[in-house]
Amino acid sequence: IKANLDKGVARPSRYAVYITPPRMLVGQNTSYLLFRTEATELPGQNLNAFNHQPMGFGNQRQMPAGYTLYPNLGVTFLSSADYREWRFFSGWHDGIVKKPGKQAENRGGAHLVNYYDQFTCQIAVVGYNELGDVVYECFFNDAYPIQLSPINLNWAATDSVVSFPVQFAYRDWYDNAVRDSTQSKFPNILSGIDARIG
Repeated sequence: IKANLDKGVARPSRYAVYITPPRMLVGQNTSYLLFRTEATELPGQNLNAFNHQPMGFGNQRQMPAGYTLYPNLGVTFLSSADYREWRFFSGWHDGIVKKPGKQAENRGGAHLVNYYDQFTCQIAVVGYNELGDVVYECFFNDAYPIQLSPINLNWAATDSVVSFPVQFAYRDWYDNAVRDSTQSKFPNILSGIDARIG
């Protein structure tokens, strides 16, 4: 027991979200997003099951029959004074399916869908220990923002900070347990940050 306790416990505040811009946004600096993530989550897992009676009678047991489709990845972002985070995701969203308007009409249609490989990217949620070393990596492939929640504004909320949740759809995900932080592509969070994945 003591040996296990010496390893410490995982802290929900020791994390970072790395977003590599999709092809249509290549060249845009996203390093500021790293310091604006208020909250996120690691994906849950769920199996589809059915009730089964092995001999056709007696007590039923649940038997797995398949895997539930991946839920969306939720990330909540804090907004800078100039709303740059909101403008970044709004622009990304608009580049996936063009909103109705003059710009869309000039392109010959209202709802023009971009190519899949142009608006998807890889997102990584990285866990750190108390020393700032990488201990866990979770990668979401072909991710893109499928929903931007409204921003609530209120004259009475003088001590609050503007934040907004973003839901990301993705093709699949996988994770890594990092035994040697020097082998990770992500830096020690206390020594330096580079928000690009590849």
